[in-house]
Formats: sequence, structure tokens, C-alpha cells
Amino acid sequence: MRTTFWHEDDFGMIELVPAENHADSSEQTQKAERFGEEHRDPGGSGWNDMYVIDPPKVRLDTLRISLAELSAALLPTMQQYDEVYTGYSTYRELMQRTAGWGYEPFDLFATTEDDDTVTHLCLNFDVGNAFEPVAAGNVILGLPRAAELILIDWYWDAVVPLADEDMLARYLAAKRQSFDETNAHFAEQRRLRQAEEDSQGKMR
Repeated sequence: MRTTFWHEDDFGMIELVPAENHADSSEQTQKAERFGEEHRDPGGSGWNDMYVIDPPKVRLDTLRISLAELSAALLPTMQQYDEVYTGYSTYRELMQRTAGWGYEPFDLFATTEDDDTVTHLCLNFDVGNAFEPVAAGNVILGLPRAAELILIDWYWDAVVPLADEDMLARYLAAKRQSFDETNAHFAEQRRLRQAEEDSQGKMR
């Protein structure tokens, strides 16, 4: 059985919504960015308050994308998970009416209504592994009614209309570069710690 885990804090943090939300979402990402700066902990340990994201004014289910339609678009390039779990730390809970597809480290998740109309579409990138921007872009642009969707990345306070293929390509390339830089930083930190431990061992 093929299963995947989706941390509860990541739900909806990179989402696809109808393009009618573009102006409102852009305004909200700007508010979120300002809020983050205003509430950044002076000691550098995070933030001292939480910004609550408003749901989109035009919901995804208005596009009437069916689960079957979505699955048909994804299955040529992505494998479907048998079960999708959420939770935190070691706690796990099976997500109901949730489907997932992916190839590590890029996943797409959909929640549905009882009639299998898609109500949410969310993406997840694993920062610890490299993903191929072009391949990810092809998957996203191959989604049903893609030109009528925008991608909102609440981590980056970014809004990307899928109708603008060049903008999507730049976003995905920047995402990959950011991940590469993060992984290189942590690899260097591990190298330095190991060198220090080796040096201390020789001194004993």
C-alpha cells in the first residue's frame, strides 16, 4: 500500500484557487507579509503572533472539477497514494475524502465533496529533496482548467496565475534554488560539526 503523510501545518499553504481571487489574494499576501514583519520576535526565535488566512471568496468547487477528471490528468505522470495521513510529530490520522498523487518530493492533494467535486487543491514540496521545476510545471499546467487557476504560496507570500506560464516557471525555478541553498547550508553545518567532533576526538 502506498501512503503519504501531510503535516497539518502545511495544509493549504500552497494552494490552487480560481483566478477570480487574484486581486484579493495579492492584497492578502501583502497583509500577511507586513504582519510577519511587525510580529517578528526581536530575539530571532520566530513570531509572537499568528496571521489567520481568510478563505478565498470564490471557492474551487465553483469550477466543478471532478475527482475522476483530476485523476485522469495526473495519472500519466504521477502515482496515486492509497491513503493520505495528516497529524504532527508521531501522531497520524487518516484524512477523509482526500486523494493524493506524487513522486517524491512533489505531491498534490485534493479534498472532495460527497459527489467527488474537488473542493481544495494543494501542493507540497519536500525541502529536503530536489524536485525538477520543468516536470513540476508540466504537471501543474496539465491540471483541469489550469488557465482559470492561480497558485498561492503563503510561505512566500506569492500569487502566480497559471495562465502566465513564464511566471510559473520562474516561481518553480526560484523554489528549487531556495531548496538547494537551504540544503547546502545544512550540509555545511553538518560538515563543520563533524569536523569539530573529529578534532575533539583526536585531542582525547
